[in-house]
Amino acid sequence: MLPELNDLIRDMKYRREKLGWSQARLARESRVSQSLLNKMERGVIIPSYNKIQRIDYALSREKKIPSSIIGEFMSPIVSVSIDDNVEKAASIMKQNNYSQLPVKRGKEYVGTVSSIGLVGAPYEEPIFGYVERPFRIVRYDVRLGVGRDMFRRERLIAVLVRRTDSEEIAGIVTAHDLI
Repeated sequence: MLPELNDLIRDMKYRREKLGWSQARLARESRVSQSLLNKMERGVIIPSYNKIQRIDYALSREKKIPSSIIGEFMSPIVSVSIDDNVEKAASIMKQNNYSQLPVKRGKEYVGTVSSIGLVGAPYEEPIFGYVERPFRIVRYDVRLGVGRDMFRRERLIAVLVRRTDSEEIAGIVTAHDLI
């Protein structure tokens, strides 16, 4: 099954379960067979576009559980510059109770610094010697179920969220935000 389609089907199953609907109820509401829903949720078949639309429409009519996106969970980014020193990074981490911070060079996010990486580092040293790999960047409109799976599968601590209409980074989502 295609990754995006697999994510969409997983999201539909999540929404169905959150509504407390059985496969039989969703089959009635969407005018598809229960057998098709069962096979679709198990990944045995790929339904037609028309059937996916019917299922999604039936789930969307019920207002109890909207299909959330990861961007709805983001917070403003607190970061440091690659030119800042260890003291500044440590101070920001302590003040905000953060264990990691994104690092910027100009407008670009180039890495992270972590409290573990700064243990014992002289405060006057620049942080560029302590920069670790950057946080992953995801689009604002990534479905919540997909985002949670990504955090679990890749053991992510945080992701930076990019606007859907530009390359601009709009915020950050941490694993703590998704608990």
